[in-house]
Amino acid sequence: MAKLLEAKHSLIPYLYQLAIRAHETGHPLQRAMFLEFPEDRTTHHLDMQFMMGPSLLVAPVFVPEDEDTEYYIPAGRWTDFWDHSRTIVGPAWIKERVGHDIIPVWVRPGTVLLRGPANTGKPDYDYSKDLRVGLFELGEGETSAKIPGGAVIRAERKEGKVKVSIADGKASIDAVFVGNGGKTERVRVEAGATEVYYEL
Repeated sequence: MAKLLEAKHSLIPYLYQLAIRAHETGHPLQRAMFLEFPEDRTTHHLDMQFMMGPSLLVAPVFVPEDEDTEYYIPAGRWTDFWDHSRTIVGPAWIKERVGHDIIPVWVRPGTVLLRGPANTGKPDYDYSKDLRVGLFELGEGETSAKIPGGAVIRAERKEGKVKVSIADGKASIDAVFVGNGGKTERVRVEAGATEVYYEL
C-alpha cells in the first residue's frame, strides 16, 4: 500500500493539472478507453481498465492473486510505469500474474510525464520544485506538459536529439528520464539548469 500511495503522491503534478483541465473543459480524469482511442474498436467494450488522463493506462486486478489478470494495450510502444525497462508494443492483450502489492500501469507513447520528488510523504508540496521529467517514446516534433499554476515543460525531438526546457514560468528539474526504443536512460541535470539536452 505504501508503494502505491507514494506513487500517487509523486503523480500529483500530473493529476492536479488534469483536475484543472477537467474543470475548464469537462474532460474527466478517469476515462473509458474508447474516449482516448475511438478508432480502436477493441476499446469500445473494455470495462475492466481505464485511462487516467491521456497518458496513463490503469488495469485494476479483479482476480485472486493466484490467477492471471488480462488487459488490452492499444497501438504503440507502451512503458511499464513501475519498471521502465519493460515495454509492450500494441495492439496486444496482456495476460500475467500480478501480486497484491501492485496495479498494472502503462505510460502512453509520446508522453511527457511530470512527477514530484521521491518520498515526499504527502500530496501537498511545491509542484514546480525538483521535478522528475519522464519522456516516453517521443516522436519527431514538440510536446509539453504544464505544472499546475505555473511553468510549462517542453520537450522537442529533432534529428536524433532531445531538448527539454522550462518555459512560461519558474521550475526546477531534478532528473530527466528518456525512454526510446524500449530502453530508458536517466539524464544528468545540472543544478539550476533550465535546458537539458540528450542525444538518442
